[in-house]
Amino acid sequence: MQVQGEEVQTLTELGLTVSQAKVYLELLALEKATGKTLSKRSKVARQEAYRILAELQEKGLVEKIIAMPTEFKPIPIEDCLHILIERKKSELSETEKKAARLLQRFKGKNSKNAPQEEESQFILVPGKGAYFQRTRKVFENAQTSVDAVTTLKRFQSITLILDEELKKALKRGVRMQIITEKPEDENSLPERIKALEQDPLYRIRYALTPPLAPLMIIDNKEVTIVTSASADLDESPTLCSNNPNLVAVFRDYFEKAWTAAIEAKIKPLPQE
Repeated sequence: MQVQGEEVQTLTELGLTVSQAKVYLELLALEKATGKTLSKRSKVARQEAYRILAELQEKGLVEKIIAMPTEFKPIPIEDCLHILIERKKSELSETEKKAARLLQRFKGKNSKNAPQEEESQFILVPGKGAYFQRTRKVFENAQTSVDAVTTLKRFQSITLILDEELKKALKRGVRMQIITEKPEDENSLPERIKALEQDPLYRIRYALTPPLAPLMIIDNKEVTIVTSASADLDESPTLCSNNPNLVAVFRDYFEKAWTAAIEAKIKPLPQE
């Protein structure tokens, strides 16, 4: 098995270094190996390979086999991803707590001067880690609807990282309509997507061509537009606006795209 750049990138986005990701993936391919073998396969100096293996052990992603010579084996990829995602969630939770404390210090200072009617705003949110945080807030704050046009890669990443937020929004009665690219095999989609698609409030349609401008319309009051569909998932700046005229333009665009798109035909999950 040859380690792919996309696989390494996914693990680095979840918190591993590039070297840690390469060593883990090589070990996953070998099932178990010595530090010497891993050093050769991952093209990392032997001393460096042992240091990385120790780091992966500390993270709970690699187990040490007491033998002659010493061997190492990885935990299953499912367990690895679960650990890394939960760690990311925990880190974000701590950051949100700190942000809440910061907000509390300044809250109310300008309440007397707050405008009676919200003014139209155009906000450019930078990349470098802001996209998923912004999207998380979208699903947490949505009241009635979220309509989205997105690439298949972004769609799958959002449902992986924000699975709980999506489910909570659906429980609140938020209707979701998603337009994305048609996968080669609809039934190869992850189980979490199939589960969401069983909810009557959650609908997927496939565009005939890849979306050029990923966007979301929230409650028909706000629109967020990713400025580059080809940029890395969390790297592209996002334009956000509550301007009624701009929202109306993209509302019209979405309705036409939805009408032209093909209804998804995902097989239902087997009943337990």
